[in-house]
Amino acid sequence: MSEVTSTDSIETFNCPHCGGEIKYDGQGATQRCTYCGASAPVPADLRPKPAPSIQVIRPIGYRPTRRTSNVGCVLMIGFVVFMIVITVVLPLTMASSVINSIHLPDFSAGVSEATAAREPTRAPTRAPTAVPTPAFANVALQFGSKGIGPGQFTNAHLSGVDGAGHIYVGEYVGGRIQVFDSTGKFINQFFVGDKKTDLLGFVVDRKGVVYVADGGDITRYDGATGKLLDKLKYSAGPGFGELALAPDSSLYAMWYQRRNGVFTSVEGAREDLVHFDSDGKVLKVIEGVISSMTDSVELNNSLAIDGRGNVYLAAEFESTIFKFDSNDKFITRIGSSGDGASQFGDVGAIAIDGQGRIFVVESSNISVLKADGSRVGKIEVKGAARCLFFDDTGALWVTTDDGEVKYQINQK
Repeated sequence: MSEVTSTDSIETFNCPHCGGEIKYDGQGATQRCTYCGASAPVPADLRPKPAPSIQVIRPIGYRPTRRTSNVGCVLMIGFVVFMIVITVVLPLTMASSVINSIHLPDFSAGVSEATAAREPTRAPTRAPTAVPTPAFANVALQFGSKGIGPGQFTNAHLSGVDGAGHIYVGEYVGGRIQVFDSTGKFINQFFVGDKKTDLLGFVVDRKGVVYVADGGDITRYDGATGKLLDKLKYSAGPGFGELALAPDSSLYAMWYQRRNGVFTSVEGAREDLVHFDSDGKVLKVIEGVISSMTDSVELNNSLAIDGRGNVYLAAEFESTIFKFDSNDKFITRIGSSGDGASQFGDVGAIAIDGQGRIFVVESSNISVLKADGSRVGKIEVKGAARCLFFDDTGALWVTTDDGEVKYQINQK
C-alpha cells in the first residue's frame, strides 16, 4: 500500500512500482511517477471528496402533518444518517481498499516496448572512449645509480649479456667492469687496464668471455673471475675501438690510424674494419671502410650484426648507416645527414632485432627503422643512451650514464 505524506501543504505518496515519491497535483485518480514513468493510482484519501447527496426516502403512504413532535424529528435525522453511512461512506471505504491493493499496468511502457520492437536496432551515437596508443617498448628492468659502490656507476658506457643471463657493465674511464645476475643483483667486479684506461669496445660471448678494447688492444677476460685470458694479435698494432660479435662467434672490430691528435690533413689517417674468427685469427681487413666511399675519414663509429651475419656500421660524422653482407661486401647505405623522414641529425649506438629492424641512438633517444630506413617507432630514454644490444629473448638492453635498462618491445 502506498504511504501518504504531506509536506508544506503538498500531498505526496509513494509509487507502488518503484517506491519513488510522487507529488499529487490534485487532479485525476492516477498520477505518473517521475522516476520510473509508471502510472500510479492516487490513494482515495488524497482525491477530492464529492459532496454527498442526501436523499430523503419517504415510506409509501407517508403524509406529512403540519405539526411534528421532537421525537419524530430525532428519528428522522437518525434514519437519514444511517442511510448515508450505508449508501455513501461504506462503499467508498471498501473501494479505496480494493484500489490500493491493485497494481495497475504501465500501458505507456508497453506501448514504448512494442514500438521499439517494430523499429530496427540503431548503433549508439555517442563517441567511443579514446584508448591511448601503447608505447613501442616498456621498461622491464632497471638498475644502477650514481656512485662508486657495488651496483653504482660513475660513467656506465658499454654492456653485454652471456648465455647464462649474467649482465656485464663497463665504465668508460677507469676500467671497472661489474657483473650482475639476470635480476640486476650485483655479483662481483674486476678491473682492466689502469685508472686512465678508456673503454672503447666491449662485447660478451655466450660462454661469458669478455672482449675489451682497452689501450688500443683487444683483450679477453674470464667474466666469472676477471682473469685475463689473452690478447688478440694484429700486425698493424694497437688502435682498436668499437667491437661486435657475429652469430658464428666471429668478431668484428674497428681499427684506426691517427685517430687521436690534431688533424691538419687526413693524409695517413684511416679507419679499417677487421674481421677475426672465434680463435682470434684475422680473416679479412677492409681498409678505409668508410673513407674509401666518402673521401672523409670517419673516427667515431658503432657496429652491429644481424642474425644473417650482415654488418651495420653507423658512421657518426656522415650520419649514415653502412650495410655489408656476411662476406664483408658493401650492400647499401641507409639515411643521410638532415631533417628528412629518412635522415639523421646524428647517429650513435646501433642494434638489430630479430625482424631486421634497426634501432639507432639519435639525439640520446632511440629511433626504430625498417631495413629501408623508414621510421616505424621511437623509444624515449631517460638519460643519454650509450650502448644497445638484444639478448636471446628479444629484449633490448640499453646502457645509460646512470645504469642499465631492459626494454620489452611491444610492437612486433
